[in-house]
Amino acid sequence: MQTGFKKFLTIAALLLAYSLLELLQNLLSASALPGNSSFWIMQAAGLIKIASSALLLLYCCAVLLRRFRIAANSCLVIGSFFLAVSLAELFLGIADSRKNPRPHLDYGDLFRTERPGSGGDLNPDFEAYLAGGTGNSVHFRTDSHGFRTDKEILPEHDPATIRILSIGDSFATGYRVGQHETYSWLLEQYLNSKGDGFSYQVPIAGINNTAAGLYYLSAYGADFHPDVVLYGLCIGNDIGDAYAALAPGGPYALSDKGTGIQKNPHPAEGYTPELKKLQLPQNCLSPWRKILVPAGQHGMLEDFKTDALASRLFQRFAGEAIVSGFFDWRTPRLFDFCTGLGFFLRDPPPEIQQAYQKFFTTLQGLAQLADRKGFTLILLLFPQRFQVQQEDWAATAGQYGLKQNCFDLQRPTRLIADYCRASNIYCIDTSPALQAAYARSGQSLYLPRGDMHWNAQGHQVVSKAIRDQVYEIVRQSAARK
Repeated sequence: MQTGFKKFLTIAALLLAYSLLELLQNLLSASALPGNSSFWIMQAAGLIKIASSALLLLYCCAVLLRRFRIAANSCLVIGSFFLAVSLAELFLGIADSRKNPRPHLDYGDLFRTERPGSGGDLNPDFEAYLAGGTGNSVHFRTDSHGFRTDKEILPEHDPATIRILSIGDSFATGYRVGQHETYSWLLEQYLNSKGDGFSYQVPIAGINNTAAGLYYLSAYGADFHPDVVLYGLCIGNDIGDAYAALAPGGPYALSDKGTGIQKNPHPAEGYTPELKKLQLPQNCLSPWRKILVPAGQHGMLEDFKTDALASRLFQRFAGEAIVSGFFDWRTPRLFDFCTGLGFFLRDPPPEIQQAYQKFFTTLQGLAQLADRKGFTLILLLFPQRFQVQQEDWAATAGQYGLKQNCFDLQRPTRLIADYCRASNIYCIDTSPALQAAYARSGQSLYLPRGDMHWNAQGHQVVSKAIRDQVYEIVRQSAARK
C-alpha cells in the first residue's frame, strides 16, 4: 500500500511540475520582460517541461514493466524519443543563437512615450536587433522622424521623387521581420527597378488604428507631401481599435462628418472595461467548450513541435488556432484585438454595427483629407490568418468552441470593399493572393504559435500582390497632376 502511494505521489509531483512550468511560460509570454531574458527563461522552462514529460513516461513505463511485464524496449524507445527532442531543440537553439545574436530589445521597445510624432508612433533614430518570430533576431531601423526606412526622409522632395507613405499598425511596420523583409521595402525596390525616370520612396509610419491615422496625417503626415498614402488595414483589430479610440474618454474625437479630429489630452488606455467584458453570443459557442477547451494557450503536444524543429521537420502546415489578445480560450470576447472574431458574426450585436460605422467614418475622413491635401489614398486589406489558411479556421473553431455556422469569414472584407466602391476609394484586397500562395505551397505565411502576423514569406506574397496595382495607380495620379 505504501509503495503504491509513493508511486502515486511521484506521478502527481511530475504532473504538478509540468503544470507550474506551463503557467510560468504563459505568464512570461504576456509579460513585458526584455526579449533576451524572457526568451531564455521560456526556453529553459520548455526544455524542463519536455524532460519532466520524459521522466513521467519513463516512470510509468517502469511501473507497467514491473507490474505487467511490458517489453523494456518499448519503454526505451518512448523515453529516447522525448530525450532526443529535448537535445535536438537545445542544440538547434544554440546554433541559431550563434548565427543570430540574441536581442536585448523587443517590439514594445520601439514606441515613443508621446504618440504620434512626425514619423508616427515609432522612436526616432532607432537601430537595434529585436526578437524575431522564430527565436531569431531581426534588424530594425528608423530615421530621425521615426519612419522605418534606410534613408532620411525630408519634408520636401524633388519633382523626380514619388513618395508613397506606407501607414498602418504592426503589419505595416513589420512585426518580427527584418528591415528588408517588409512589404513596403520590397515594394520600394520593385518600383525603383522600373527605370521610368522617377525615384520612389516608401517610408513606413507606424500608427495604431484609423482614428490615430487620421489624426497623424492631419497633424504631421501631410507635411511630408506624400504623393500616395498606402494605408494597411488589419481586419483583425483596426475596426475594433478605431471604435475603442473614439469611445467616450478615448484618445480621439471626431467631428460629426469625420472631416476633423481632436486628440484627448487625458485619454483612457486601450479598450474600456465595458468593451473587455463583452463576449461572443452564447448561441454561437459550444455548450461543451468549458470541458473540451483548455485553459492555456498551448498544450503538451505543442511543446514537441518546437520552433527550431518545426522549420526543419514539418513541411505541410497542419493549422494553428489564432492566439487571443486576452490569453483566454474559454471566454471568447466580442472585441478581441487579436482574433477579431466578433466582426465575422453573421448576425452581430449592436456594438459591432456601431464599430463598423465608426470605422467607416474614419475612412471617410481619410478620403476627404486626401482630397484637401492632394494625395492619393490606397487602402490595403489584410485578412486574418484563418481567412487565408483553412486549417487555421478549423483549429480556431475547435480551440474556442465556436459554432462555425454563426460566422461568415468574408463579411468584414466584403463590407469594406463595398464601402470603398461606393466612396470611390482605391482598395486592394490581399486575401486572394495569400490564399493562392498558401494553396500552392502548403506552408504557413504567418508566424508560429497562432500569431496573427505574417512571416517574411507572407510579406513577399503581399508585396507581389499589390505592386503592379500600386504602380498603375501611381502613374495615373502622376499623369493627372
